[in-house]
Amino acid sequence: MNGSETLIWLLGGIALILWSIRMIRTGMTRAFGNKLHDVVGAASNNRITAYISGILVTCGLQSSTATSLIVASLARQGAVTTAAGLAIMLGADVGTTFAAQLLSFKVHWLAPLLILAGYIIHSRNDHNPRRHFGRIAIGLGLLMLALRLIMQATDPLRSHPVMLEVIQAMAGEPLLCLLLAAGITWMAHSSLATVLLVMSMAAGGALPLDAAFMLVLGANLGGVIAPIAASASYEPAGRRVPAANAFVRIIGVVLMIPFIGLAIKYVPLADPDPARQVVNFHTAFNLVLSLAALPWCNVVARMLVRIIPDKEAEQAPGKPLYLDDRTLESPAVAITGATREARRMADQLSIMMHQSMVAIRADDRMVISRIRKADDALDQLYDRIKLFVTRIAFEDLDPQESARAMEIITFVTNMEHAGDIIDKSLMDLAEKKRENGISFSPQGIREIEDIHTSLCASLDLAINVFTTRDPDLARDLLARKADMRLMERSSYDAHLRRLVSGNASTIESSSLHLDIIRDLRRIHSHLVAVAHAVLDRTGLPIDPDPAAKTAEKSDTEQQRDTADLSDSQAGALPSAG
Repeated sequence: MNGSETLIWLLGGIALILWSIRMIRTGMTRAFGNKLHDVVGAASNNRITAYISGILVTCGLQSSTATSLIVASLARQGAVTTAAGLAIMLGADVGTTFAAQLLSFKVHWLAPLLILAGYIIHSRNDHNPRRHFGRIAIGLGLLMLALRLIMQATDPLRSHPVMLEVIQAMAGEPLLCLLLAAGITWMAHSSLATVLLVMSMAAGGALPLDAAFMLVLGANLGGVIAPIAASASYEPAGRRVPAANAFVRIIGVVLMIPFIGLAIKYVPLADPDPARQVVNFHTAFNLVLSLAALPWCNVVARMLVRIIPDKEAEQAPGKPLYLDDRTLESPAVAITGATREARRMADQLSIMMHQSMVAIRADDRMVISRIRKADDALDQLYDRIKLFVTRIAFEDLDPQESARAMEIITFVTNMEHAGDIIDKSLMDLAEKKRENGISFSPQGIREIEDIHTSLCASLDLAINVFTTRDPDLARDLLARKADMRLMERSSYDAHLRRLVSGNASTIESSSLHLDIIRDLRRIHSHLVAVAHAVLDRTGLPIDPDPAAKTAEKSDTEQQRDTADLSDSQAGALPSAG
């Protein structure tokens, strides 16, 4: 094999390593999804359990970068402190060495068996989450195959004169080895891939031990770059964990360099195989560093809080906080982010709802303007959430996750429609009331306020229904539909009695009064739709409320009466608005 062929086989083997690691990681995240988040979040209360959870999660993901992004996401949400996050990352750095340990043994014969088994599992579970385990098996098989290719490709390099000169130069330039491996790891986004490459070349005799150990240190150093870059746009809390891990690893690498000679002397005593020596050094370095740094997590965390302090949150209501395109590779994690963003959107609608009554009652132009701007932000969030959810790979979701994705779209659609009614109808009515100097009777404004208060309570309940997916709460929300209709009918009857009695304020504001109540009921209909989405998922029967039937029966009569009333007002009171 000439030099060009060797290079092609080597690059092909490296690409196959990167692809197989990606397959294992995506298979794990799609198979277990939010369970990985739950394991990390639940174990974060104690440094030891956090450390162990980092090891376990990264053993599965085979990517400390992926674990770092999970932890950074939890930290930015306030679910994990910087100290606990650092403990998790110290465990993750150890966990990523276990795959290298496994692959350093002579297990190449397993590669075709794993690929075959993975193909069978994946093809026979086309619409079943079990197919992700087939993806994991294929990834492991390809990883073993890639290592075999690299060992075969580098075998001729042992006696190649140019390669020998390069190796000798690298052995005399430890800093060059360090920076080279760090750069490769940063570009590959995987310290495991770099370590496996070094292991394969050392096993083939293409690398001396001193150069191999420095390359391993460089791989450990380069592994912190990708998480820092990925979390650069996060809030300070989300940036601190990757920065803290980087600080610890830089200190560890700097302190280890003077002791490379001792490592070269003693590490081979445990195993004569060069591949095992490289991996043993990699594991020992991470294990010793993590155990030494674990007691100092709180100190490092306090230092990072001073270096990266919390900033006052910028008011950008239309900018998503929890939608991260990087999580689209893990659909279950992406759904969690979309759920949080949908909840945030509903909270903004709640603010608009409460302010709308102020605008109606006080004729405040500034409040009306703020509500209109808030609806613009609501529309932006709606567009971003809807686009984000539609980009999730639905074929990788189990039925429950797929149903949740549809619930999110339904929920934000109803929130957006409710916001539009507030902006384009209620606020238009508030403007009309202010410009024409119309005032409601005391009884009339009290009826509107009562209905509005009930509407706000229904919104709070709708948010809880969406968050918890509790069928009992959904039924409670559905029952409020009948209550709202009865309140509307009661207000209409009282309004009609005031008109008959000749109440001047009622006559002047009649059309406005009825239109506002109509809009409040329209908003309520969108809130109740949230309950239908949850109950449809459960398949449970929806018990009709007798009061609802009575109210529905009276709807047609009320609409007819309202039309007759408007006609009579138009004829008898031309100036009424």
